[in-house]
Amino acid sequence: MRLPKYRGFKRPASLKKKFVAITLQRLERDARLTSGTEITKEVLVEFGYFVDVDRSIKIIATGSLTKSLHFKGIEKCSAGALKAIEKAKGSFELLKQ
Repeated sequence: MRLPKYRGFKRPASLKKKFVAITLQRLERDARLTSGTEITKEVLVEFGYFVDVDRSIKIIATGSLTKSLHFKGIEKCSAGALKAIEKAKGSFELLKQ
């Protein structure tokens, strides 16, 4: 029995960038985050959202946001999350790579 030839190139999984997903709902429920808080990777590590500062972060729009949060130095943000952040009078500044 002959096997078909695999076509194309697949990037190895070890080379793909892995992101830690943080939802808006999780940020909304956290009492330590008040309106006007500046959120960086260091703040998220301090609050226990993830362990390693070198991991990449993506903010995802699950839930709603009413707090005015200011994000700095975050790698990615979904389009829905960006709309929700701006609607709550917050700001989002992408990390320059």
